[in-house]
Amino acid sequence: MSEEIFKIPPHPDRIIQTPEGRFRGSAYVFGKNGQIQEVNFDIKPSGPLPDFYYNKPVPDHDPLRGPARFERDKKPRSGYYPLAIINDSRRPPNHMYRSDDAILAAVNVGIDEEPKWETRYFPKGCIEETTWKQALDILGIKK
Repeated sequence: MSEEIFKIPPHPDRIIQTPEGRFRGSAYVFGKNGQIQEVNFDIKPSGPLPDFYYNKPVPDHDPLRGPARFERDKKPRSGYYPLAIINDSRRPPNHMYRSDDAILAAVNVGIDEEPKWETRYFPKGCIEETTWKQALDILGIKK
């Protein structure tokens, strides 16, 4: 198989899993100063995050204002592999109004036989503190 297949994919929020089991890809995040930052990752996942509930912001009619409220997942999320911790970033449309640390995680939106990996962006303020700490542990980050 050609090594070309396993280079960072052109779509900014898509990732691949190499035959060696590494997640390789990139994602764009928006820094506090409004600059776009590309985050590249090439890691061997040491384990998924345990099931967790996400508090999704429900934006007001004006996307530049804070959320009108937060809505907790009805079912826990599972099978998310942490890829990177991003400091002081934003992510439109729901997060334009707030700068926060965040987790980039890989999730399989396909099936086990044919995985289709995508990144997910989880601001620290929207996930439980225990989930945040578990992501840091999985990525080997000491804080």
